[in-house]
Amino acid sequence: MLLNPYRFVITLPPAAYATGGIPVVIGTSTTVSSTYTTPLPTGWQAGDLLIAITNSGPDVYATPAAPGWNQIPLTTGGTYDAIRAFWKIATAGEGSFIMSTGMSRCANSVTCIRGAAPWPVASWVEGTHASGSQQIASITTPTDKCLLLQAVSDAQDLATARASAWANTTYTPVELSDIGTAWNTGGGLAVARVEQATAGATGNTTFTWLNDSTGPTLNIVINPEQIDIPIPTPGAKPVVMTSAGSNTSVASWSIDIPAGTESGDMAILVVSTYSLYGGVPTAPSGWTQFGSGTGASPGTHARWFYRQIDGTEGASVGGNLTTNNMWGAVFTVLPVGSFVSGSAPEIVTSTTASAVFSHDCPAITPSWGESWNWVLSTMSYRLGSNAPLVAPNSTWAYSNMSNAGAASCVSEVYGTTASPGRYRLTSTSTAPCLMGTVAVRRPSTAPTTLAMMSGSPTSAVAQADFVVLPLPQNAVGDLLVVWSTKRGLTANMDTPAGWTKYGHQHNGQSEGAWFCKVSTGGEASVTLSSGTTSTHKAAFGAVVAAGTYAGIDQIEAATTGSGTATANADSPLLTPTWGRAETLWLAGCIVGDGTTVISGFPYTAWQITNRSNAFGAGANGAMCATYSTVASVDPAAFTSASATWTASTLAIKSSSAAPAPIVVRSASKASSASTASLSVAKPTGTIDGDVLIAFAASSANAPILSTGWTKRSENVSIAGSFAVFSKTAASEGASWNFTCSADRMSVQVVCVSGATAVEAFGAIPGTDSGDTGVAASVTTTSAGLLLGGFFNTAANSATVGPAGMTVIDTLHQNYQQLNVYSQALTIGGATGTRSALWTGGFIGSKTQALVAIK
Repeated sequence: MLLNPYRFVITLPPAAYATGGIPVVIGTSTTVSSTYTTPLPTGWQAGDLLIAITNSGPDVYATPAAPGWNQIPLTTGGTYDAIRAFWKIATAGEGSFIMSTGMSRCANSVTCIRGAAPWPVASWVEGTHASGSQQIASITTPTDKCLLLQAVSDAQDLATARASAWANTTYTPVELSDIGTAWNTGGGLAVARVEQATAGATGNTTFTWLNDSTGPTLNIVINPEQIDIPIPTPGAKPVVMTSAGSNTSVASWSIDIPAGTESGDMAILVVSTYSLYGGVPTAPSGWTQFGSGTGASPGTHARWFYRQIDGTEGASVGGNLTTNNMWGAVFTVLPVGSFVSGSAPEIVTSTTASAVFSHDCPAITPSWGESWNWVLSTMSYRLGSNAPLVAPNSTWAYSNMSNAGAASCVSEVYGTTASPGRYRLTSTSTAPCLMGTVAVRRPSTAPTTLAMMSGSPTSAVAQADFVVLPLPQNAVGDLLVVWSTKRGLTANMDTPAGWTKYGHQHNGQSEGAWFCKVSTGGEASVTLSSGTTSTHKAAFGAVVAAGTYAGIDQIEAATTGSGTATANADSPLLTPTWGRAETLWLAGCIVGDGTTVISGFPYTAWQITNRSNAFGAGANGAMCATYSTVASVDPAAFTSASATWTASTLAIKSSSAAPAPIVVRSASKASSASTASLSVAKPTGTIDGDVLIAFAASSANAPILSTGWTKRSENVSIAGSFAVFSKTAASEGASWNFTCSADRMSVQVVCVSGATAVEAFGAIPGTDSGDTGVAASVTTTSAGLLLGGFFNTAANSATVGPAGMTVIDTLHQNYQQLNVYSQALTIGGATGTRSALWTGGFIGSKTQALVAIK
């Protein structure tokens, strides 16, 4: 059996990384009729995948009596027949597959498969077969070397085989089982396998069926086991964004290209206009339109454009409006090297009504298959009162236009399908909105350590005062994760000994909580109790591999719910305290009604659901997961019946979760030949949490001041003043004022993203008149970013910057020069001095200082 050394369980892009081959069927599939117990196929062993498919009659929601089986949430079924499917990863001493009693029909088939991925079921499609149309619907596989199980059933009361002449235009179906029963109300079940070497659509499978009768069909895709995994590492250059708009009707639109944009970057624009005025944006010259739509009336039009930057664009980009209109736009730049060059972005759009406050971005399944992707969650909206937005994650920009707005936020997501979450309005005004989810493929890079799922999740249900949940296979140091739910009027969920509880909440009759524990090795199960109260319970277990998560103290949760009956349990927004980092996110829910299965999940990985009662009130729970590198997530809702519910979001930080790289986002500057107060604009793209450093110089022999800034170092002398200030961006205005006695003055402000604090400020020496300015060494405790500010009173000196440092910007006016430089620090310790050489003409007096940021 090929083992994934990184214990990562989501499948890979087709042909990008080697797999262990198409999963193979072991032994002969076992079948039974007129009994609830099905033995396992001969030759099975621990670690194999077991798939059980049943024809249960109308009792479509009956559950296995044997523990640890995971139900695929199917909905197809008629009055007399239905297919259900279950799976589990076999463990040592595995027993037979046992269905619950009371079914009106019982035809079962169990298949053993070796070489499947730890999270094996990629997708499935349901359908029906009927007279004149005996076929199983096609399905598209996400990666190469998939195995498919195809099943057909009916309600005929005949104890004879049903299927023959299986056929597919591309692949050869091989029958695994075919049984019929006259027991109770009778029924038949046939199962075949298909091996698909190359990702893509399978095409329909046809067959001949006894008496040409009707019934449900099922097509299941089994993922192959993977050897390697592609995980991106953040580049040295960040994503940059800007926004613009007009709240009056105009004939054209224009937006500045964000500072820091370079040749080779990919630029993506979303431009929004007010639909009642009719004018829509036209494509700018040299740009490609790849998406369009119109929201619910009175809403907005939107167009999406992209271009790979080549340096000929100028300072701004724009186009006409077909008729005069209001508009809003967001400009996003993805750095060169962070996307597959030459690839085009893809988009899925959807509309939402005006009577809601939250707007889900649609899920997107890019054509290139499973991969790391840039995912842009975009929104075109009309707001009558400038209602502010809360975005799906915290890296975002938007234009706040009252009648035509655009919003966008960016995340890094791994998977076949990305579900980016939702925007929420935070005022009393609702608005019709047009949503667009954009995917841009990222290149595969060397693996890094993430918080990774190990093995397959488990589940258990009970109607008692406790439920015993079998845990997935685990080793010393693994993180055990449990989503525990119950139905009951009293909040009395106990915490198991040695476990830590997260996100506990009780709403109406639905209660849920997360429990986590570091494994001592080979822990088989956990008992989840509620005192002496007998209630419906459903629990789900998972394992995160040792060494891949940051610690039991680096787990956070947010929980919400509805005490009245409403549909679609909705896990809440969660913003962990660690900020933007590689994070494993889990969503869980409990719905107090078991009559319909939970059929929709916010995320594609680790999907699992189970119910304690299929015929009424019960614990109907579900769990799923995803990876992404963002500061917060707001999962979309589960698809569930109207009932009281509780839903929660859990975040687990990676052990080596690399924060956003510490880099210069942008800079701004200002100067005056004579002033007592100098206004400096906020650097382009500044967002809350960025670290801001200001280098200020004045020819006056007096201190320099600025409200809201912390002065870190200053030298005041007869030659003038030079000071360094810092602050953390928090709802900043458009500019700041720096004051001093009236004289010549210059200020440069540098905006740094990905930083947490300023670690060290170098002392500013007194001015001198030599040609070399030497900034004193500073000592740091970690890697980060070094900034250097060099000041000179010369009229026209040239500068040779410090070795190893890159110029951010220079500022020259008569008898005053202020240059700022940066350098990445790869390790902590003393930085050493940095020297700048002033050459040509009168050198003047000078001074300088270093600033270290972590």
